[in-house]
Amino acid sequence: MITKGLLIKPIPYPEESAASFLLRAAQQNNHSSIYNMLGIKNIQFLAEQAPNCFLYELPRFKYVLQVLDLDPTFASLALERDKPTMCSARKWGKLKIDCKLFKPHEYSYCPKCLAEKPFFKKLWLLKPIYACPIHSVYLLDQCYQCGKPIRLISGKISICSSCNFQLIDTPTVYCSSMSLIHWFLEILESDSDVFLLQFSSYWLALDKFAKLERNLTTEEHLEITHEYLTDQQRSAKRLINWINQRIYLAHPRIQLLAFIKDRKSPFYCYKDYIKSIEGKCNEYIQSDESKNFNITYSQIRLLLNVSRIRFRTLVRGGFF
Repeated sequence: MITKGLLIKPIPYPEESAASFLLRAAQQNNHSSIYNMLGIKNIQFLAEQAPNCFLYELPRFKYVLQVLDLDPTFASLALERDKPTMCSARKWGKLKIDCKLFKPHEYSYCPKCLAEKPFFKKLWLLKPIYACPIHSVYLLDQCYQCGKPIRLISGKISICSSCNFQLIDTPTVYCSSMSLIHWFLEILESDSDVFLLQFSSYWLALDKFAKLERNLTTEEHLEITHEYLTDQQRSAKRLINWINQRIYLAHPRIQLLAFIKDRKSPFYCYKDYIKSIEGKCNEYIQSDESKNFNITYSQIRLLLNVSRIRFRTLVRGGFF
């Protein structure tokens, strides 16, 4: 490791993301990029010391702070995995958030927030945060001028690295569904792992359910998840209508497969929810428009609602 003390040592803003902090450090010290600031040998050192994680995740970010001779307490800016695997949950205070609730590598931003203080917030990394809780405008994840994703790797914090467009000049659109955003923030502030787990389970199941026909917008996704957690009867009616509108694609139980859980699962509670939906769905008749599915043995067992022992007996009997 080659220590590269910075002439100007930035202080992180409250709620700033690790990527934002490093890009500001590079910018303030006249480096063209974060990688240029660290140097090739240090990049190799970081990969060796903390493999299988990103630059802005722990433990690699801790080594970045060592290389740059920055305060080790700044490590709180980075995300930490609950387990070593890439797909494990990320720690968020006392909570553990499913990795699929985080946005991909592109970074969202609020032009008004950037105009007030030039930094990207850690909160903007979460998928359910599709609008700014402060200014009630939709977040953006691409440059307004060139349309390319925002990458916090090189250039300046509030300027598109592809075309040098000032991100603070991006037109904003008012968001009318802010109550949903604030509801999700209350979940985060409650420090309730149980409720967040319920939220995550339904969010992920809904994602698979919807993809049979189309992808949901994040706003639709949060609205439907909120509906389930606050009014299950109304939620069931929505899914009944949804299934019936596309009944030509697949049998209702196949459509609901993402919601069907094993008896030992903490979300076996979906069983009553599913029953209330299945009983009111239209009859499925196979047609040329019907979809084919690759279903695993474990999924077949869930669809049949039989125990593992009973299923093994059926398999040995030649039923599959």
